Amino acid sequence: MTEHLHIILPLATGAIFYMTGYHISKNPPKDKKAMYGYKTPASMKSQKHWDYAQKVSAGKIKSAAVLMMLSAIPLYFFDQGETINTLVSVLLIVIITFVPIFQTEIALAEKFGND
Repeated sequence: MTEHLHIILPLATGAIFYMTGYHISKNPPKDKKAMYGYKTPASMKSQKHWDYAQKVSAGKIKSAAVLMMLSAIPLYFFDQGETINTLVSVLLIVIITFVPIFQTEIALAEKFGND
Protein backbone atom coordinates (compact mmCIF):
# COMPACT_ATOMS: atom_id res chain seq x y z
CA MET A 1 0.00 0.00 0.00
CA THR A 2 2.70 2.51 0.89
CA GLU A 3 4.45 1.92 -2.42
CA HIS A 4 1.57 3.73 -4.14
CA LEU A 5 0.98 6.35 -1.46
CA HIS A 6 2.23 9.09 -3.76
CA ILE A 7 -0.61 8.23 -6.16
CA ILE A 8 -3.31 7.68 -3.54
CA LEU A 9 -2.67 11.01 -1.78
CA PRO A 10 -3.57 13.34 -4.68
CA LEU A 11 -6.47 11.11 -5.70
CA ALA A 12 -7.98 11.06 -2.21
CA THR A 13 -7.27 14.73 -1.51
CA GLY A 14 -8.67 15.70 -4.91
CA ALA A 15 -11.83 13.72 -4.23
CA ILE A 16 -12.29 15.48 -0.89
CA PHE A 17 -11.67 18.85 -2.54
CA TYR A 18 -14.22 18.07 -5.23
CA MET A 19 -16.86 17.08 -2.68
CA THR A 20 -16.15 20.28 -0.76
CA GLY A 21 -16.48 22.45 -3.86
CA TYR A 22 -19.64 20.62 -4.86
CA HIS A 23 -21.16 21.09 -1.41
CA ILE A 24 -20.36 24.81 -1.40
CA SER A 25 -21.81 25.20 -4.91
CA LYS A 26 -25.05 23.41 -4.01
CA ASN A 27 -25.37 24.79 -0.46
CA PRO A 28 -23.51 28.11 -0.32
CA PRO A 29 -23.39 29.51 3.18
CA LYS A 30 -25.70 32.50 3.41
CA ASP A 31 -24.15 33.94 6.56
CA LYS A 32 -20.54 34.95 7.14
CA LYS A 33 -20.76 33.27 10.55
CA ALA A 34 -21.38 29.86 8.96
CA MET A 35 -19.12 26.99 9.91
CA TYR A 36 -17.98 26.50 6.33
CA GLY A 37 -17.34 28.51 3.22
CA TYR A 38 -14.64 30.62 1.65
CA LYS A 39 -13.57 32.89 4.51
CA THR A 40 -10.95 35.54 3.92
CA PRO A 41 -10.91 39.21 4.83
CA ALA A 42 -11.77 40.11 1.22
CA SER A 43 -14.71 37.73 1.08
CA MET A 44 -16.13 38.97 4.38
CA LYS A 45 -16.17 42.71 3.56
CA SER A 46 -19.84 42.73 2.65
CA GLN A 47 -22.68 40.39 1.80
CA LYS A 48 -22.05 40.99 -1.92
CA HIS A 49 -18.40 40.05 -1.49
CA TRP A 50 -19.41 36.97 0.51
CA ASP A 51 -21.99 35.69 -1.97
CA TYR A 52 -19.69 36.25 -4.95
CA ALA A 53 -16.73 34.56 -3.21
CA GLN A 54 -18.80 31.47 -2.40
CA LYS A 55 -19.93 31.11 -6.01
CA VAL A 56 -16.49 31.67 -7.52
CA SER A 57 -14.52 29.64 -5.00
CA ALA A 58 -16.74 26.57 -5.38
CA GLY A 59 -15.89 26.32 -9.07
CA LYS A 60 -12.22 27.04 -8.47
CA ILE A 61 -12.04 24.37 -5.76
CA LYS A 62 -13.62 21.80 -8.07
CA SER A 63 -11.18 22.70 -10.86
CA ALA A 64 -8.23 22.40 -8.48
CA ALA A 65 -9.57 19.03 -7.36
CA VAL A 66 -9.59 17.75 -10.93
CA LEU A 67 -6.06 19.08 -11.43
CA MET A 68 -4.97 17.38 -8.22
CA MET A 69 -6.44 14.04 -9.29
CA LEU A 70 -4.92 14.36 -12.77
CA SER A 71 -1.52 15.00 -11.19
CA ALA A 72 -1.60 11.37 -10.06
CA ILE A 73 -1.16 10.22 -13.67
CA PRO A 74 2.42 11.44 -14.16
CA LEU A 75 3.18 10.46 -10.56
CA TYR A 76 2.40 6.88 -11.53
CA PHE A 77 5.43 6.94 -13.80
CA PHE A 78 7.61 8.90 -11.35
CA ASP A 79 9.88 6.55 -9.40
CA GLN A 80 12.56 8.14 -7.27
CA GLY A 81 12.05 6.05 -4.18
CA GLU A 82 9.18 5.98 -1.72
CA THR A 83 10.25 9.02 0.30
CA ILE A 84 10.93 11.32 -2.67
CA ASN A 85 7.77 10.15 -4.43
CA THR A 86 5.67 10.98 -1.37
CA LEU A 87 7.37 14.36 -0.85
CA VAL A 88 6.74 15.34 -4.47
CA SER A 89 3.12 14.25 -4.14
CA VAL A 90 2.61 16.27 -0.96
CA LEU A 91 4.32 19.28 -2.51
CA LEU A 92 1.96 19.14 -5.51
CA ILE A 93 -1.02 18.91 -3.17
CA VAL A 94 0.14 21.94 -1.18
CA ILE A 95 0.77 24.01 -4.30
CA ILE A 96 -2.56 23.06 -5.90
CA THR A 97 -4.37 23.82 -2.63
CA PHE A 98 -3.41 27.49 -2.92
CA VAL A 99 -4.47 27.84 -6.57
CA PRO A 100 -8.21 28.36 -5.88
CA ILE A 101 -7.39 30.79 -3.06
CA PHE A 102 -5.28 32.98 -5.34
CA GLN A 103 -7.80 32.74 -8.16
CA THR A 104 -10.72 33.68 -5.93
CA GLU A 105 -8.85 36.60 -4.39
CA ILE A 106 -7.99 37.86 -7.87
CA ALA A 107 -11.63 37.50 -8.95
CA LEU A 108 -12.79 39.43 -5.87
CA ALA A 109 -10.26 42.21 -6.56
CA GLU A 110 -11.30 42.43 -10.22
CA LYS A 111 -15.02 42.54 -9.40
CA PHE A 112 -14.96 44.85 -6.38
CA GLY A 113 -11.61 46.63 -6.55
CA ASN A 114 -10.72 48.17 -3.19
CA ASP A 115 -14.31 48.22 -1.88
